Amino acid sequence: CNLVSVVILLLLEVDSGAGFHSSVRQHHNRIRVSRWIQSKHRRPSNLLASSNDSNNEDDGSFDLEERDWRAFRARLVQQEQDQQSTSASPTTRLSLNDDSTVTRWAYDAGMNIEVGTVLLSIPTTDLCQALEQQYFHRCACLITHCDNENGVKGILLNRPTAFMYKAADDDFEWSLWFGGNMYENHIDDDSEITCLHSLTSLQAKNVSTVIERGLYFTNLARARTLVKKKLAKPKDFWCFGGHCKWFPGQLEQEMGPERGEWFGVSMDAATILEQLRQQELAGATAGLDMWELFVDRIDKHEEALSRIPRGQLRFYDRMLQAWVNSNLVLASDEVTANITSSKANLGPGTIVRARVKGKDGTTCPPFLLSEQDFHRSLVLVLSDDETASIGVHLNLPLSGVIEISDTIRLPIRYGGPTDPEETNDEEAFVWIHRSRALQKAGEGTPLGKSGFSTIKEDDAVEALHSGKASPDDFMIFSGICIWEKDEDFGLVGGGLAEQVQELESMEVVSSNKAGTIWNLLNRQEVLTSDTLESNIDIAIASWEAASDEDDNVANEENAAVAEDLLLADAALRAWAAVSLLDEPTTTLIEVPEG
Repeated sequence: CNLVSVVILLLLEVDSGAGFHSSVRQHHNRIRVSRWIQSKHRRPSNLLASSNDSNNEDDGSFDLEERDWRAFRARLVQQEQDQQSTSASPTTRLSLNDDSTVTRWAYDAGMNIEVGTVLLSIPTTDLCQALEQQYFHRCACLITHCDNENGVKGILLNRPTAFMYKAADDDFEWSLWFGGNMYENHIDDDSEITCLHSLTSLQAKNVSTVIERGLYFTNLARARTLVKKKLAKPKDFWCFGGHCKWFPGQLEQEMGPERGEWFGVSMDAATILEQLRQQELAGATAGLDMWELFVDRIDKHEEALSRIPRGQLRFYDRMLQAWVNSNLVLASDEVTANITSSKANLGPGTIVRARVKGKDGTTCPPFLLSEQDFHRSLVLVLSDDETASIGVHLNLPLSGVIEISDTIRLPIRYGGPTDPEETNDEEAFVWIHRSRALQKAGEGTPLGKSGFSTIKEDDAVEALHSGKASPDDFMIFSGICIWEKDEDFGLVGGGLAEQVQELESMEVVSSNKAGTIWNLLNRQEVLTSDTLESNIDIAIASWEAASDEDDNVANEENAAVAEDLLLADAALRAWAAVSLLDEPTTTLIEVPEG
């Protein structure tokens, strides 16, 4: 597996924004440290003790040029904690060497973000960590750059992968970690790979940047040079593809009292290196053990998990694990035949539905980690030409209605993310009817021979007022879905055909299912917090009714597939709460234990 394919797999999008001002730098002197200690809201807690704690008094003297100034600050933090403690039990001590050098320490750094700070993400109730950028859930991010002009950069410490990199011009293999979703230059540039190490030779230090005493970083190009010169070995480095970035002001907002999405932790290098070694032995995991240890070190475990119920935390954890399985673990070599062996008919009036199993029948649902609106979806094709396939979601109601009269109110459905007017359609909404009377009268434009027709809004309103049609004959959609086509897109040129024939994420529904689907969907109500569950249940029921096979996964031999399907159902509910209902913080989404 080469670097290009691996890093492409790991590369994800990130929202742009503003970053954070660093108020603490490595060159700051004792005065800055003293001011930091006086800040009462940065209360230190549980600095790790060792079995050979020293009870000797210490005058606090410390040679900042010979020893780590962070350890000196940790000692001052501990002294403040001891002085403020009113408990009768002894205060936890720092770990000390025989020469009173601090060896193990950790404390809550508050808003003091600097190179070497470890950011710990806090699970929040807004559902975002479950629906997108799942890799940020319960992550530990080591800050490697921090300045006022460029903001903050860091690498995720607890996202090891199963991938190895071997360059074309040498025989060395390097284990890769997912460092984040951002790259400054080209993704196959060795300079984009950050390599952590603890090498202390002069040659290694000359090509490295110090993070704190005993912990350094360089890039892969320089690490390879050290190895070629036999000054180091590949196993001396932890290689991180990509990084995380906050623009000036962004991280400050995310850590502030209104959002409170991160803890800042200052800790010794030995603990970080020890955890990296343990994760390396464990392989590609979600990295929750490292996160748990770090929050415990600053006595923040209860606070970090206090915002959300246990069932919702399981939802977040399982979405993270699904992301790890899909992105950081080597894919199976198993090859299966395409389910769709011939070209699918995707003309107007065709209904396609999302598949809930991967191509090999054992992977997670295709729309679990992104585009969750397509999970269990039913899409009605409106048009399919050489430029694009266009359709509407059938089974996702919105929270709005159109009032035709005092007694006639038609619910609006989510058709897709694109405004129909962007396709030169003069109508703000897409109106669909299945009235035989209107079809015989020539009202509307038939969508093939499906029994569906599009109709102008004015014509539909007139038919309702005149009694030619009933409210159950119509569905109104806000937005449309577009799958563009081009000869360079995918294997068959994009469009819905790519989804059906090659990606196998969707399948064609038999035309004789249309009436059953329509009748089921007419039972859906206007979307509210009270009707969310029932509306999604009907959406799933209509999806199941569209199948020619038994979709009951409760009896599946593969229990993992059944669990992933339940997880994807929860993700669909979460997506609806965020995107359709706009109530992400008040909607409880949980998954059962087991």
